[in-house]
Formats: sequence, structure tokens, C-alpha cells
Amino acid sequence: MKKKFTLIELLVVVAIIGILASLLLPALGSARKKSQSAVCKSNTKQLGTTMFMYQDDADGLFVHYQGMESAWHTWKWQLAQYVNNTDNSTWWDHQYTNIFACPEYIDQQNSRQGIAYSSIELGGAPFGGTTRPAKLSEVTKATDTLMLGDSTTDYTYVDNMLLPPYNPWTINNVSLGRHDFKSNIQWVDGHVSSESQASLLSGGNGNITYSWLVEK
Repeated sequence: MKKKFTLIELLVVVAIIGILASLLLPALGSARKKSQSAVCKSNTKQLGTTMFMYQDDADGLFVHYQGMESAWHTWKWQLAQYVNNTDNSTWWDHQYTNIFACPEYIDQQNSRQGIAYSSIELGGAPFGGTTRPAKLSEVTKATDTLMLGDSTTDYTYVDNMLLPPYNPWTINNVSLGRHDFKSNIQWVDGHVSSESQASLLSGGNGNITYSWLVEK
């Protein structure tokens, strides 16, 4: 006669499984976040490469924050034409692919996908007007100049103004730390790194806007 499990034995097994699951879930969650951060870094790097491809065709200019249209978000439209088939879409209805997205950004809205452009200096969008975008040759210290990276989580212009510490609206626009209290940043020289808010806002030469400035 085969021995059957008693109810107590089954409950003990279930309890052990529950304990093991409670121990594993945090580790799995951490691994998932690290994976999302790695994907975000890769996407940001690819988007940076696309920006350099654009510059090759635009006499070294960075994309204007309004692209070729008088509208928000169209800097992505200019880059999308290098990585997507845009024959049957326009800047206002194009469905941007994952290269434009941070997978950990929870409020995906097509053009707003969690990766932002340092548009104030590079993209020709100073407060109070517009100018031509900067040229790559005008950036005096490419290794220390922001180009693309994690956006804020909930701000209206989440993809246009990359965490400017000199914003006139709210300190929330400089909130950082989506990836384990750090943000993925693509620098003008082409390298990508994870930076804390403190490191980005520590500035240089006594200026907290240092990392955003074209001329240093």
C-alpha cells in the first residue's frame, strides 16, 4: 500500500514553498530592474548613434528640439527616419519603436517614452525663444556634456528638457534615479554611464548647469 501525504505534511510543503518564494522574489525583482537598466542603456546608446548619423547629414548640427516642425517632440521624428520606415507616417502619428524607450518608464505615450534630449543648449531651445541647435564642433568638452538620457518620471515636457537644474517651473524637473537611484546618460563624446542626481548636479567650476552647457 502506497503511503499518502497527510494534510500536515502538505501544509508544511506549501509553507516551505511560500518561504522560498518570498526569498526569491526580491532577487528576481532586482534582476529584472538591472535587466531593464541594461536595455535602457542600450537604447540610449543606439539613439545617440542615430544622432551622430543625423549630424553627418546636417553639417554637424544637433537635432533641433522642434525638429523640422513647430511642435513639441519632433526631435524624435528627425531621428526616427534613420531607424524606422517612416514612409507612411508623419511626426504626429508615428509609432516610435523601442529604441526611443526606457522599459522602466511606466507612462509610455508614444513620443514620451522616458528618454529625453538635452534640448536647452544642444537643441536650440533656450528659455524665452529658439535658436539654431549647436554644432558638435562647438561643444568644448564632449566627455562632460549631456546629450540624451533618462527623463523625469511625471513632468509634462518629459522628453524635451533633460533634467535642467535651471528650469523655471519646479524642482521635480530634476528628479533622477529611475535605475537603482541612478540615471542612464549618453554623453556627447558617445559614452554612456549611470549617474546619480548628486553627481550630475554637483556641477563644475562652481556652476550646477555645467553638464548641460555647450561651452565650458
